Amino acid sequence: MSNGTQESSRLRVSYVTRLLIPLMIVIILVIRPTWLRIFISSVSPFFNISTAIATRTATVPFVAGLSILVICICWRRWFCRWLCPLGLACELCGHVRSGQTSLNAIPRIGRHLAAITIGGAIASIPFFLMIDPIVILFGAFGMSGTAGYIFLGILAVVIIASFILPGIWCRRICPLGGMQELLATPAIGIRRRTKEEAPNKKESAMARRSFLSLAAGIAGGFAIRWIISPVRRRLRPPGAVPGNRFKTLCVRCGNCVRVCPSRIIAQDSNSPDTIGILAPKVSFDSDYCRQDCNLCGQGCPSGAIKPLPLIEKNKRKIGLARIDEPSCRLAWDAKCDLCMYVCPCEAIEEVFNRDKYLYTISINPEKCNGCGHCKIICPEHAISMKPA
Repeated sequence: MSNGTQESSRLRVSYVTRLLIPLMIVIILVIRPTWLRIFISSVSPFFNISTAIATRTATVPFVAGLSILVICICWRRWFCRWLCPLGLACELCGHVRSGQTSLNAIPRIGRHLAAITIGGAIASIPFFLMIDPIVILFGAFGMSGTAGYIFLGILAVVIIASFILPGIWCRRICPLGGMQELLATPAIGIRRRTKEEAPNKKESAMARRSFLSLAAGIAGGFAIRWIISPVRRRLRPPGAVPGNRFKTLCVRCGNCVRVCPSRIIAQDSNSPDTIGILAPKVSFDSDYCRQDCNLCGQGCPSGAIKPLPLIEKNKRKIGLARIDEPSCRLAWDAKCDLCMYVCPCEAIEEVFNRDKYLYTISINPEKCNGCGHCKIICPEHAISMKPA
């Protein structure tokens, strides 16, 4: 057998073995079991480290993904070579095109994107989680509507770019690949000292630039968190981390939208600020937040919505009920106590107004958790929900 035939045979065997695990990952991304989707998202070292730092918690999926972290420290870009389905697709696109294309003029920014994200995560504002390859596949294959089309567009851009310039995504841009470079740097340094080799000046310069990117991420994260205030507050799912932290920690995977039995969670397609686009918001147009449900927190892979037990979840405020007194039936001297009857927090009571000589509705802001049950049941639509 000629050398060319042997090489072709080895290449085919390599792709067959490499295709099995990414194919399993894609299948799991498409199917519905939420815990499997959470676990798969956590095998990405970029996603795993960033969310763990941003939320200051070590979840079960994070612990399960530690083995991948260890392997990536010992073997440079191991995840890219053997697990990443998007990386395999980009590599196949590169082989389709004949001829060689030089990428020397294109800077390696993946390592810097990863460092900026880690720096932002220290300030609880991880910047580039949404372009993690696993997150892109989540959005492209597991979401519908505007968000699904956006992620499909991102995926198409990556594939087309990899066809035109083979290797540009994996070697130059991908933050997951950049994270593996950062993880492998200490191991490379140890191997050099063991072999008593002279330090690589190029690697040292890249390490310094990565450190500057880390510092820039920290500064930018704190700037967004404390200087830039939200333009207009939204109703968020119970347990959502506050403010701009939620908008950047959320990866728009759609799990919370998908698992909510009341269908009150939707993605914000008309956010007044750009960092809030497609982040989940709560709308009480047709139903309310059930007291016996905490699935949104259990299904969130990034920690943007905390996985709270039911008792704790029901204490977290979604918003605050407001009463439009002129629209209330009590203002007409008519009998109505539906809102008071259904309130699970006992936050609503009738109070006699001596000036008007009528009973009016009073809402205790300390007890109200903004579940929206009173809004839904009000026959005159006199109750609205506002951010707390």
